[in-house]
Amino acid sequence: MSTPDDDSPQRNAPDNSNGHDAGDNIARADDPTVVTPTLDMLVDVARIHGMHFSEGADRLLLPWELHRHLLAFTTAPRAYLLSVAQLRCRLSLAEVNSLVDFLSTWNAERINPTGMFHLTDEGDLSVQFRSHLAVGAGISMQQLSEFFLKATDTSHMAIDELRDNFGEAVYEINDIAMAFEDDRALRTELVHRYAIDSDDKLRSLPLHPDFYAHVLDGLALPAETDDVVPQPVTISRVQEIFAEVGIENSDAEGDFLVTAINEIFLAAFIDNGPSLLIRGHWDANLDPEVDRLRAFLATNDWNYAAATTRALWQEDDNGLQLRVEYAVSVETGLTDAQLEENLVIAMHDILKAIDGLSLELSGTSAVRWPE
Repeated sequence: MSTPDDDSPQRNAPDNSNGHDAGDNIARADDPTVVTPTLDMLVDVARIHGMHFSEGADRLLLPWELHRHLLAFTTAPRAYLLSVAQLRCRLSLAEVNSLVDFLSTWNAERINPTGMFHLTDEGDLSVQFRSHLAVGAGISMQQLSEFFLKATDTSHMAIDELRDNFGEAVYEINDIAMAFEDDRALRTELVHRYAIDSDDKLRSLPLHPDFYAHVLDGLALPAETDDVVPQPVTISRVQEIFAEVGIENSDAEGDFLVTAINEIFLAAFIDNGPSLLIRGHWDANLDPEVDRLRAFLATNDWNYAAATTRALWQEDDNGLQLRVEYAVSVETGLTDAQLEENLVIAMHDILKAIDGLSLELSGTSAVRWPE
């Protein structure tokens, strides 16, 4: 599905050649040199892989029959490339229980993308799947190309499984509606805030502890980055970065590392892909018979608002337990700066997720922030 031909499900796809010679760009697809990311780089990657797309000020839109795939650069709240696959049709509110079951299973079994929905003003369910690539420390064409292909392929996989599970409830919309909605999607905000109060009052968290500040304070796309080639990611490198930012009480063995920050248990490990997965734990011990839907809706709201982390529930003998995950592909390696960027953002956003969700569901934050 990554390289559509004449039989692909594209509709009204524009000609994106613009006089560029694709042969000049193909040699760049495997370039491992880390540079400041630009939209032109993303355009080159899309052309290299034969994709049809529309171009906006900060994003590309890949049109497919059942979904639109947006890839957008953003610097708020920090610098990353966001991949969002939006189901074109809306599901009926009557499907909400089945959708909760589907997304719970998908998010538990897949590293990326994260599935979520939100209730539209018309009372329908809008479904999307999201993943991200941190770019504040620069990226290479090789890393960008890998992310582009994985995001495209896994988004197709998610939409296909959704269609297989919901049958005729997932359908194509007409060409006029498709063109209108795609044009609007080129300008629509993709990053949302997380509201935890019934009156929709937004909660803003301080950046604690202090070691977050040097990465998260005013992070934006850099003017330039060092020309450094990414290196393979190992747990020993992760442990070294942890120590550099002040986390020295970590234990590592093989491809697995554990530590605790602000009384939250964190684990980091190399998973299939390969991907580096950082996971935070809060043992909420919620009653699955009573709290399942309430708990899912809370994590779904977080996932819809968050660009980097995935919140989900696991059930054990004591009830429902919250897990918050941050995943980054390490197939092409990471520089030290990239690894530090991902680890620090992961730690901050995982703690922020557990803070907000525990406060909403129990009335008390599980995170012990420094005074």
